[in-house]
Amino acid sequence: MDMTNSLGMGLSTSESLDILHADISQLLRQVDGNNRTGENGWMSGWPFHHRDVRSTLPWTTIGIWVLQGAALFTAYAMVSQDMDRRDSLVVEAFVVLLVAMVSCYVIGWDRKLHREEMINKVKVVLKDLEACIQTCCELGWGEKLYPDLYMPSCPAITALWTYRDSQLVNLPAALLVRGDIIALRPGQTVPVQCRQLEDDGSLELQPGEIYSPRVSNSEDPPSDPRPVPPLRPCRFLVTHTAFTSNVRMCLENCHRRPASVQDRERHDIHRLVEWRLLPLTLILILLVNLLRYFLLRDDVGHWAEMLLALPVYATLPLLPPLLPWLWLGLNTYGTARVLALVQAGKVQQSLPVQWSWVRSLMWEVLTGRTDSLPRTANILHTLGTVTALCCVDKRGVLSCPNASPEKVFFLTSLEDDGIGSEVSSETEEKINDLTENIAKGSREDVKIDLKSQDVSFKASAEKLQRDENVTNEETHANEEKQTSNTAVQEDLVDVKAVFPESFSEDDFYECHAEVLDITADPHSTCGIQFDDARWERHLNSLKPLGLNILLNNCNPLTVERNASFMDHLNCVSKDMGGRAILRYRRCLCQLVHQIGFSDKVLELFKLRLQVAAYRGLGSGLGQDQLSRRSSFLRNKLPVPNMVSVVTKDYTTGMLQLLTHGTADIVLDSCTDFWDGVDLCPLTDKDRKKILDFYHRMSLSAYCSAFAYRPLEKHVSRQLGEVFFELPVKDLDELRGSDTPTSDARPEELASPVQTDPGRTTGDSNPSLSSHDKDRVIRNEQDWFSSQSRQVFIGMVSAQYQAKQDVVHMIEDLDTACIRFVHFSAEDELRSRIFSEKMGLEAGWNCHISLLSSMEDRSRHSSGLDGERSRHSSSETEGPARRSKLQLLGTHTEEQVPILEHAQVTFRDEVSEHLLPESPEHEVSEAVTDPSKKCDLPGQLCVSGNQSLVDSSNVLRQCSYESQNSRYSAEFGSQDNALIRADDVISMETDVTSHQSDVFDMTNRAKLPRGIENIRPHLENVDNVPLLVPLFTDATPQATKEMLQIMQEYGEVVCCVGSSTNIQNTGVFLQADVSVAVEPEYPQLCMRHGACPVSQCQEQGSSPCVLSCALNTLPCSVVFDKEHNYTSILLQMVQEARHLVLCIKNCLLFLLGCQLSISLVQVLSAVVLLPPPLSGGHVLWLSCLVVPVLSASLVAKETDKTVMTSAPGKNQNHVPLESVLQFSLHYVGRFVPSLGVCLLCFAFILHAVCTKVSPPGACHPMFGNRNMTLSWNGYEGEYSTGLVLAQECCCFLMVLYFGVTSMSYVHRSQPLWKKLPFTNIVWLVSFLIMLVLQVIYFAVAMAISTSKHSVHFSLRDVPLSAWLLGLLWVIFLVAGNELVKLHETRLSVRYQKRAKLQFGTKLGMNSPF
Repeated sequence: MDMTNSLGMGLSTSESLDILHADISQLLRQVDGNNRTGENGWMSGWPFHHRDVRSTLPWTTIGIWVLQGAALFTAYAMVSQDMDRRDSLVVEAFVVLLVAMVSCYVIGWDRKLHREEMINKVKVVLKDLEACIQTCCELGWGEKLYPDLYMPSCPAITALWTYRDSQLVNLPAALLVRGDIIALRPGQTVPVQCRQLEDDGSLELQPGEIYSPRVSNSEDPPSDPRPVPPLRPCRFLVTHTAFTSNVRMCLENCHRRPASVQDRERHDIHRLVEWRLLPLTLILILLVNLLRYFLLRDDVGHWAEMLLALPVYATLPLLPPLLPWLWLGLNTYGTARVLALVQAGKVQQSLPVQWSWVRSLMWEVLTGRTDSLPRTANILHTLGTVTALCCVDKRGVLSCPNASPEKVFFLTSLEDDGIGSEVSSETEEKINDLTENIAKGSREDVKIDLKSQDVSFKASAEKLQRDENVTNEETHANEEKQTSNTAVQEDLVDVKAVFPESFSEDDFYECHAEVLDITADPHSTCGIQFDDARWERHLNSLKPLGLNILLNNCNPLTVERNASFMDHLNCVSKDMGGRAILRYRRCLCQLVHQIGFSDKVLELFKLRLQVAAYRGLGSGLGQDQLSRRSSFLRNKLPVPNMVSVVTKDYTTGMLQLLTHGTADIVLDSCTDFWDGVDLCPLTDKDRKKILDFYHRMSLSAYCSAFAYRPLEKHVSRQLGEVFFELPVKDLDELRGSDTPTSDARPEELASPVQTDPGRTTGDSNPSLSSHDKDRVIRNEQDWFSSQSRQVFIGMVSAQYQAKQDVVHMIEDLDTACIRFVHFSAEDELRSRIFSEKMGLEAGWNCHISLLSSMEDRSRHSSGLDGERSRHSSSETEGPARRSKLQLLGTHTEEQVPILEHAQVTFRDEVSEHLLPESPEHEVSEAVTDPSKKCDLPGQLCVSGNQSLVDSSNVLRQCSYESQNSRYSAEFGSQDNALIRADDVISMETDVTSHQSDVFDMTNRAKLPRGIENIRPHLENVDNVPLLVPLFTDATPQATKEMLQIMQEYGEVVCCVGSSTNIQNTGVFLQADVSVAVEPEYPQLCMRHGACPVSQCQEQGSSPCVLSCALNTLPCSVVFDKEHNYTSILLQMVQEARHLVLCIKNCLLFLLGCQLSISLVQVLSAVVLLPPPLSGGHVLWLSCLVVPVLSASLVAKETDKTVMTSAPGKNQNHVPLESVLQFSLHYVGRFVPSLGVCLLCFAFILHAVCTKVSPPGACHPMFGNRNMTLSWNGYEGEYSTGLVLAQECCCFLMVLYFGVTSMSYVHRSQPLWKKLPFTNIVWLVSFLIMLVLQVIYFAVAMAISTSKHSVHFSLRDVPLSAWLLGLLWVIFLVAGNELVKLHETRLSVRYQKRAKLQFGTKLGMNSPF
């Protein structure tokens, strides 16, 4: 375009980056200032709020610790000076307060990092911007670093034509800044606020609106082919930096993500212990000690010890001082391991990951230097409990970036399995020769013989020329024999002009439709392969098709003109109610290479001209009929359009016309078809087959038709400078002419090519007239007359194929009970087809449309949810005009009549919706009753207020289906969502009573439609909207709302989307965690390899990399297109699940141990024993032994069976059933060991008392009650005996904790199936703790012995205590395994229930 040569326009790269840096910096300072002044709420900045789910240290816990420290200090001051443990009280108080202070600092620092995490990530982006500014200050970015200007449209990539460094580039939308000059293409969506620079400059567009300039003369329907000036891109000035709104949204809403399941469970358990269990324990211990003090004053200790110290010892374990540290450390370690997997996957390193990576990542996560957002979007917690993985982009992420050919359609006379007509002996010889030639060599030798192909085309030209000469002679001979009724047939070409007498009746045999299925094969050289192993016998039919694709579709010289035509057609479709357009710039080089063409074929042809045409809405229709023509089916079929190229063959010097477009308009310009051997005239039955295939494929795929004819006259280049709008035949004209039937003989068929009434038959095709060879085609009438007798070659349907790794990922996710949810921006039919390719269930009751009303539906069909600009054209309301030159017929309109009220259903669904009551009776009545006559054969028969399908059509359809079983078998295997032409039943009713869509292709289940109806359905009906895997017609706002609904109902959502789509930022921010994937860029032609932007990541500084960094601010992980994100993501989910279960296992063990430390104190007071553990023991166990044993449980090897279990919901509270189960299992695992410890403690005390007291003076529980010292002498000279008993009790508790932890190593597998010693870290930690406990034992005994003259040792421990304490280990192991088996049974039962709920897709509207 001339716009690319505009110099001195727009900003330079450095200037634009400076503006972007300044705007983001200003916004960052503003938001940071609001956070510092507390404008966002004091709770968001205070890390110790008791209702903050993410806070691991509420202010109530800090207050309890301070009170406990103060109580110990008070007890130290109150007890007597000669008390042995008096000095330890002050040490214990100091330790408690010190741990509380350090915990407050650590949590406050962690919450500060949490609050500034998004701010720091934005600052990192600003540093990248500064680096880009420095590197681009002189030269800027090279043109190769931008996506191609004419890159095929892809919703996953948001880019606009922008003037940068005095050149027009395809700039990612995230880099648009105020002052940029953009070139908006017609029909393009605006992602930024801008103002028009051309014309009066009054047009301003807001984000989400469409630039839709007015098409000239769009109000006046054409009566002749009308040249239309192409719509050009328009320059706009960007008035607001595009990404600042997204940055503000990220900074203000990054802390509003839902809390994780682990945070909620920890918070709920903490509150339960702190607000329920701790007060109960405190009241119980105080009550017991008060009773003991007043009733047994001589048998207890000092009142300060009884009422201050002992309650602290009993309640301190309930709030573990190191729990915040342990929680932070475990999460840091788990997050580092998951991120290390990402790094290993990106560099394709084998597992397990290196410890050095984990260690360095732990430091980055701990200090907040990572950009994975471990605090605002905890990737460990979310992936470990994810229940729904949602994908919001399709092309390049879930599917291949380019649509690949799926089916090839052509008509052939080649016999196949006995089906087909008789072929002449000459044809058989040609087929045999072709088969022999193919069989002589290998597949590599099967190449296109251009000479033989040219001979075939030359023969076709000679045949057309012979037909034309015969036509001229017969026309002059019959001029005098015309009768008065010629006025009725003046618009029709003489039938013998098309089918001359040289064709006898026997020459017309019925050809059958051949459909070759194609399967994507990434291992083959061409990337595809034909399913039919004998496809090469159809090479004669495929050769012209491949050449047409190569010269028209995949010709690099046609790219710019095709893009301009598509932009123009996009605006035209808006005026037609948002009708779909065929993006025919789809590379089909895979098919061309599979056929056998090489890239050198283009060197043998020269492009001379390119002419594009389209057909709009028909004239002569009322407003109601116009609205009904905007029905479902019509909106799904593309706007009729075609592009013709004129090429010159260097080898023969011939001019060739190659046409590519929609089948309806291409077929109207064809009179013959190539059957692989010779030219055959197109009958009405052939046209029905072609249109049937086209209608089916157009609803779910991208179908295009190809035609050909030779030219003997040059074409003026002026015809290629405009587009042509073709007229549409009126209903009146249809009623005034006869439509050929499928069973008509050739001589009875009227030509589909119609000419001007004033022209003779000989002038209907002057391009082939012998006396007009030297003329040049200069006007549109001559041009369309010259191309009106083309040869139909075939059709190709293309479809976006799901990536194989995506299919495998969905299967693995289904095994893991993770629901894969696809949010598709396409309509329900196309979305269902692609979802089924991915392996999703998309049938009945398995998909929901998020589109709300009819207005939204029509607006969404145009690809936008925004409003149109002021340049949008109004609906055509011009008067009906009679076409004077109908060069192209309207067979499509005949096949798809005007429908007013019909129900389109699927073959496998309820049949009662197909026809009215007693359809057989009505059809037979229509056949036998001559009073019910039809205005037009093949159209609607009217009788009263009802209309039925014409009886001839019904009978002909029955015959057609019976005679073409093979054809029906080929097409009937399509998805049940595909429409059948004979399923469309028209019923004539009052047109004013039906203002809705006449086609109902939506989900017929009683599911909500529209995002605003989802919540009422969930509240009042059932939960099916949470179980469906497909949401169609999804806009970014509707997707965000649906994600929020899923989160409100307990779903943990991981969102996967394109990193190059600026609209994904808000969706990423809504999900619990987001993963961005750089999509594969669509290619103009696969022959030229990957798009230049594929090297962006290696350049360091590039617009694509910078745009991805901005769009993925809320994302925890970003994958490049070279990475296999599906396998890495599955490994991340597996690792996160394993670590989350390990952390949960660790905390449950920690909770059980801490409860045991507290409970043993309470039980000793209840049974009137001295305290079995001192304050030092409580701190030793709570701050070292138990945390180390608990943390070691996380170090076990990854359990792959976690990918077969179902995760739980993110509930707002811990279920009471879970609390009761934990209590039961706790009693079975820990309480018996506490009883053994107390028994051993009592045995040792009794042995000590017996050693120093007279016989019979020792009470079994109180000791020697004749003593006057505290605790009956255990606090005085004989206090070493109490120390010995407490040390032995502490050692037994450490031993029992370690043995009990054996059952926590492999929680779901019994001991005899998997030994716990596979966890080396746990084994080493257990042994180290035992050794340290022995050292602690020895040091404590040494210190106590040095202070007193009476000594006690292990020899004073009775044999009963030794036997009971050591032999209990055996029973403890057996008891723990029994409890584990019970837990396993409960878990299996829960998993079965959860998997059953996961597999249930249907709700209350389920069919029986």
